[in-house]
Amino acid sequence: MTRPVPHSPNWPVLQSQIEGIAFHLRLSDPARQYLQKCINDGPSREVMGRLGNAVFDFHSHKMGTRLKLESRRGEHVHAILLEQDPSVIAYFAQPPSVILEIKDESGATKNTVNYTPDMLIVRENEIVIA
Repeated sequence: MTRPVPHSPNWPVLQSQIEGIAFHLRLSDPARQYLQKCINDGPSREVMGRLGNAVFDFHSHKMGTRLKLESRRGEHVHAILLEQDPSVIAYFAQPPSVILEIKDESGATKNTVNYTPDMLIVRENEIVIA
């Protein structure tokens, strides 16, 4: 697995920007820890080619690094769009899994699901997992 950003020449600038955005958004400590884990540990799992997916390397000029992606239609297209979006500071493939709570109308938890997102995206004014 590749640890994408810390080895790129523009890592100090990216790290400073990401930390500034996290501060501005007033991220909680668990959210900051998740963000740092995503950045420092690289992808949470190996990319896999199954059911017609293609595994390939994608060079991000924005981040100055290479990402491993597993879909030419989904993740690849998403990465191309993120590269072109001026509000995107950085993005990371296969961030760590999160636990989603499925709640009913009253707010009671009905179910929990372990979900591995395709991307964690850091924009100028938000941080999103998709």
